[in-house]
Amino acid sequence: MRLFDWDNYKRVLSITHKPSQVEFKQMALSVLIGLSIIGGIGFVISMAVRYMTGTGL
Repeated sequence: MRLFDWDNYKRVLSITHKPSQVEFKQMALSVLIGLSIIGGIGFVISMAVRYMTGTGL
């Protein structure tokens, strides 16, 4: 068993393609939405912890 399989590497590169502008915008939008949701959840949790411990502003 080899550490790095060049045949697999070549196969992956042969089936990939540069995304179109529409595909890129869709991916960027979905990443932005996901990051916003995760950030919002983290913010709500941090505010809840601050409120419960009494260390708020």
